[in-house]
Amino acid sequence: MIESGDKIAVGLSGGKDSLALLYALKHIQKFYPKSFDLCAITVDLGFGNFNLEAAQEFCSSLCVPYTIVPIEISQVVFETRKESNPVRSVRK
Repeated sequence: MIESGDKIAVGLSGGKDSLALLYALKHIQKFYPKSFDLCAITVDLGFGNFNLEAAQEFCSSLCVPYTIVPIEISQVVFETRKESNPVRSVRK
């Protein structure tokens, strides 16, 4: 399933499932017969109360490169489109 030279990116939400997946892949990487690269990526939606410090520390402890991709979806939803109820917009 994993081939030599593969680059595996784990979408890291900070929840237990994505953290467990990253942890498991890091440990599999140590003994897996084929060499692969591993990194973690978080998409920061720009809602302001999203603390990524624990995720950064976790990745650092595993020696896994970590990238935060900031997007301003909150700005688009609340300022550009002026949605009062964005959940209702998704339902349409």
